[in-house]
Amino acid sequence: MHLSDQNKSCDKLEANPDYGKGIYRRRIRVENQPGRVLAEMEDVTHAFRLILEHDDCSVTAIEAKPIRYPFDTCPAAIAVLEPLVGCALGTDSLSFRNILQPGQNCTHLYDLALLALAHSIRPVRLRVYDISVPDECEDGATIRLERDGVVVYEWRVKAHQVLEPAALAGKPMRQGFYNWASEQFDGDSLESALVLSRGYFVSQSRRHDYMHQDGRPAAQDDMPEGSCYTYNTGVVERAIHTGGMARDFTATAEQLLKFL
Repeated sequence: MHLSDQNKSCDKLEANPDYGKGIYRRRIRVENQPGRVLAEMEDVTHAFRLILEHDDCSVTAIEAKPIRYPFDTCPAAIAVLEPLVGCALGTDSLSFRNILQPGQNCTHLYDLALLALAHSIRPVRLRVYDISVPDECEDGATIRLERDGVVVYEWRVKAHQVLEPAALAGKPMRQGFYNWASEQFDGDSLESALVLSRGYFVSQSRRHDYMHQDGRPAAQDDMPEGSCYTYNTGVVERAIHTGGMARDFTATAEQLLKFL
């Protein structure tokens, strides 16, 4: 059941008149610092910073700062991260799901926390992910993930399904992605695939006009319950869209993580 079933007369989000002309971009940066990991993310509709503190064995504290976000309820999702305190560094993505339920958390803070945990045991200081997803046309779109400036994946996709490379043709990009990706990849390759999948999913937000949604109730969005922290019963009923928070990085990738 969709959350908006309670009000079938509600209008859907307005279409973005510029969709088809742009590129969704997302940048993620994770950095090892003494006793902590700094993780940051920015894209068209989100900007978050997370700090994971540790004692070289497990998480001792976690802090987060939502900088740009789509709902007035998003900041409250920080408290849901508390079960991570005491979690072992380097916890894998499957075990992580048993500690934090994805649907009960802010999608982006969840992802940043998982990336920070994995990065905490790497012998390198810095990792940067860049995702680009052109607006999808009839032939689909070629999506790309770069890790530290090197292209790791370049897939042709359409309607949430992989078209190319041929070895992955027909694989889902949404429901079921984790199951096949965890069999196909491991280690850094799996992490990169998960980052690309999430970027492709969130890139669909470019289809909507998020610049003029200020004051719109989230319950009108026709989203399944548990899509994220806000789209849960008990939260969605009071959640309101924030206004003017969208950014178009089509031609300005260099501005990502400057939080302008």
